[in-house]
Amino acid sequence: MEHKHNEEYTSVPQDVVVQVDKASDTTTNSPRLLSCPPPVPDVFQWKFLLSWRFLNPFAWFVLFCVGGPLMVYLLNYNIVNSGYVDYFNYGINVSGSAPVACDVQKTWSSWVTIFQINIRTGYISFTTAKICDVAFDLVVGRMGQAILTWMSYRVYADVFIYLAERQAVPYKIFFATTTRPTSLSSVGSYIKAIFSKKGIQIALLWTLVTVSYCLVYPTLISASTSLVGATVSAVSLPSGGTATVVDYANSAAYRLTNSNLTDKPDPWFVYTRDVNKIPPKADNIMYINGKDWGGSGSDEKFEVNRTMYIISNTTTIDAGFHYGGDFFQIDPARNKGGDSLWHNQTICMPDSNHYQWGASYELLVIIVICQILWSTAMLVVWTYACGNSATLLSGRKMGLFTAMLLLSEPLRKELDDESDAARKLPTKGKLHSEKNLRGIANTMDPVMYENSILKRVGRKGRQDDKR
Repeated sequence: MEHKHNEEYTSVPQDVVVQVDKASDTTTNSPRLLSCPPPVPDVFQWKFLLSWRFLNPFAWFVLFCVGGPLMVYLLNYNIVNSGYVDYFNYGINVSGSAPVACDVQKTWSSWVTIFQINIRTGYISFTTAKICDVAFDLVVGRMGQAILTWMSYRVYADVFIYLAERQAVPYKIFFATTTRPTSLSSVGSYIKAIFSKKGIQIALLWTLVTVSYCLVYPTLISASTSLVGATVSAVSLPSGGTATVVDYANSAAYRLTNSNLTDKPDPWFVYTRDVNKIPPKADNIMYINGKDWGGSGSDEKFEVNRTMYIISNTTTIDAGFHYGGDFFQIDPARNKGGDSLWHNQTICMPDSNHYQWGASYELLVIIVICQILWSTAMLVVWTYACGNSATLLSGRKMGLFTAMLLLSEPLRKELDDESDAARKLPTKGKLHSEKNLRGIANTMDPVMYENSILKRVGRKGRQDDKR
């Protein structure tokens, strides 16, 4: 048993109690001082909210709550909306605009669109797209998880120090939260403890939810981005071939039969981009190239490239598309502009040798919302713990080596020759195996944090003596 010495307590500035051990130190011949935290405060210490220790994480929290939604908004405004090609850029006025990637649906149109990559780059090579995907996963996914894990350790350690000051905490839970709070093995301990009568189920549930988010964060980031093959809207031709919408619209033309023009073939094909004026009897498809009708006022006048041609009144003028050597005449009843010209003929086909990299706008929004909720839960609980903990208010911080020192004391006492657990060990008096130590930790009494040490209390009806 540990030898006890005469002890006395004296007060020192800053409300810190110092325990004076009158046994002379073997090296300095001076009393040893064991500092102890001040009494546990009865009310929340509001002055903590004005300290740099609180203002620093609060500033980062506000920055993220503003920066995250702003980033998503800019992505939607500058990329998703501009992810539509304006046909006017091609000299075409078909339906105003059409998606660059025809396999992208409107955002929030259904649950299916949550994982669709609707924020995309321009056409890039496969290698470039793959590098973008890997770099994003490493920087945002893995480095982001490392930052979340680092933040989590500080919060979990402080919260469970606060809990251990007021009530008994399972030894294994205190070990998990102060040494490896975000590991998969710790998650198993949290789940097991939630369904036991430990008295801290709410704190454990909060820990389990926030730790789970840290673990799945890189998976969510990876799922929100991807390399995709480029696609393009195309028109299925009656001849069996296909043509992109842009190429097909650019082939809009008139076919003049029996024009009686000696210097022109019969039939004569004239693309609408070259036509300036057409006779009133011709179907107007000039709008495809963004041109006004420009009627000539006479059925015998046809102006091409600023040259007026006088045609026969028996000339037949058909409107359609002259593509690949074939002429596809339009149905005058469907000449109403836009996609009605190739009604039920539009398909979506891969654009070979072109790739894109992008992200799911909907999933990014969900991640930002989850991140804000996670940050809020961590900041609120951590602030409450720090404002009510004497240890934390005194400026002490839990670290890995501090945790090792605290955890070793109850474990050492458990391994004392007089303990029940030690008597059952076949390696009494020798170095214990990892398996034996783990078994002792699993059956150890709950602990409380008092006078800078962990004390065993609870199930077995015993309580460690104060040092």
